[in-house]
Amino acid sequence: SYSSDAAADEVLASFVEGDGGVASDAYALRWCLFHMERSNNESEAVAIACSLSYVRKRSAGDIVSFVADLRALKGQDTLLLSDTLVLSRNALSQGTVLVEQFWQRLTPRADAESSPAARRMADDAKRVASKLPLSAVRPMGLTAAGGAERCRIEAGGECTSLATFVDP
Repeated sequence: SYSSDAAADEVLASFVEGDGGVASDAYALRWCLFHMERSNNESEAVAIACSLSYVRKRSAGDIVSFVADLRALKGQDTLLLSDTLVLSRNALSQGTVLVEQFWQRLTPRADAESSPAARRMADDAKRVASKLPLSAVRPMGLTAAGGAERCRIEAGGECTSLATFVDP
């Protein structure tokens, strides 16, 4: 479990168990944000939406419907999350790991725009990504300005070579 999951665990459990019986996990994943937004439980919906576990499960399916659900919620955290998903779609379709994209895209904006839920999720994603092989989280000893450590090169099609230089 991640720190961004803490607020979501209880809310999601109450949605799944609910008054009318137990909902299936698949139903809960797909429809809980919609139902919470409709019943004016937007803060609880944001807590779920900004849970790394939820985002990882929901992103494995239909990202377009996930982004639509996020945009229905009107918070800064969910706006940052939906933008991150949209910007990451191409890289994810080419096999890039979700957590690697998330921490790189969310961290600067979550800091600049004071979005605590997005910040917690970015921190969780960075911790998970730091355990991946060839992660950009691990220090590479670069000192160039502009955040060269966070650089990810995306190429459409076949790439036969790549040359990089560090200015001394």
